[in-house]
Amino acid sequence: FLAQISEEKTECSKPYSNLIPFFCGSGETCLKRGDKALEIAKRNVYERYAIVGIMEDFPNTMRAIETVAPRFFLGSSVLFRTANEALHERSKTAHRKEPESKTVEYLRNGLRREYELYDFIKKILYDKIQFFKDNGLWEA
Repeated sequence: FLAQISEEKTECSKPYSNLIPFFCGSGETCLKRGDKALEIAKRNVYERYAIVGIMEDFPNTMRAIETVAPRFFLGSSVLFRTANEALHERSKTAHRKEPESKTVEYLRNGLRREYELYDFIKKILYDKIQFFKDNGLWEA
């Protein structure tokens, strides 16, 4: 990967993500992915979405969605738990290597705003889960 960056291959030298435009919108400001777009995306996540989950904690994401919208998702977390092992076995990568720290640093720098939005989404998710627990809405 770092060799491709040094060769300045566009797809590698300019990390790209649709996370900010997805939550910000399709206006010119949002498509530029700058600080203003990040601010709008954060505001939209906070004000317009009951729950935004994260794949790194899919079990709790499913439970949170189930808590917010039980009419549509009741039982989904149980289905996920029973199917998870089979899904994991079929989708795992053989001989997976962890990325080099320089690669991770390069991506974190190139996707700084996207990481900030992701961390914001993650914090809100866990704050809501804590609220559910504090108010007896989250079964152990």
